[in-house]
Amino acid sequence: ATGELQTIPFSEVNHVINHSRDYGLANIQFAVGYQADLKEVDEALKATYEQLMHHKELARYVKGELKPLGVSRLDEWGVTIHASIRIIPDPYNFLTSEFYRLLIPELQKRQIPMVLSPTASIHTTTPVQP
Repeated sequence: ATGELQTIPFSEVNHVINHSRDYGLANIQFAVGYQADLKEVDEALKATYEQLMHHKELARYVKGELKPLGVSRLDEWGVTIHASIRIIPDPYNFLTSEFYRLLIPELQKRQIPMVLSPTASIHTTTPVQP
């Protein structure tokens, strides 16, 4: 494998095997502020995955472990984190949506700043008790 582009005319393709028909990938991508502790972000991801696995209905979608893929992008607003989970086919991205729903409180609990928009970010703090 030299990395060269190989072009195969459609007329030459006689047989195709879909090796991924039994599973898909839930691609998890979200941005945090530059001041975020990436070890805490990783812990939030793991805690969210554990919640998912303990949820009777959601756990049945999962076919593999959480795979943290690290930082996928840096831009002027923050750091984009990427992870994936092997799941059963999910054409409506139900599991990914539920993962995000569970992830937000985990990030807030750890006071991890989430990028809200190109001009603002969320900073969570513990309220001061009187």
